[in-house]
Amino acid sequence: MSEKSRAQGLIGLAITVFAGALVFGAISARADATLTFQLTNASGYALTELHVSPSFADNWGGDVLEHKVLFDGEAAEVKIAGGETTCVYDLRFTAEDGSMLEDVGIDLCSQKSYTLDP
Repeated sequence: MSEKSRAQGLIGLAITVFAGALVFGAISARADATLTFQLTNASGYALTELHVSPSFADNWGGDVLEHKVLFDGEAAEVKIAGGETTCVYDLRFTAEDGSMLEDVGIDLCSQKSYTLDP
C-alpha cells in the first residue's frame, strides 16, 4: 500500500470516527436535556407537590416543586431533567389540604405552559 493510499485511509477513518462522536454527543446531549415549562396555579389552592411522569410510565416521578409551595395566583418555571426525549406527560398535583388532581396526556413540548384551573 502506498503512503498516499494509507494517508487517505487514515483520514477517512478519522472523519468517520469524528462524525460518529458528533452524532453520539448530540444524542447524549439530547438525552440529558431539560424540558422547561411555565406552571400557573389558578386552582384556588396552594400546591405543595407536583409529580410528573411520561404518559407511558407506570410510576410517578419525584416532586418537581422540590417541597416548595406554589400559592394560588403564582407561576413558576418547572424543569424536567431528561425531558427532551418525551413530550407527553401526566401531571399529579397535591394541594396543601391533601387533595390531589391528575391531568393526563399533556404535550409539554408544544405547549411550554400549563395553567391549573379549578
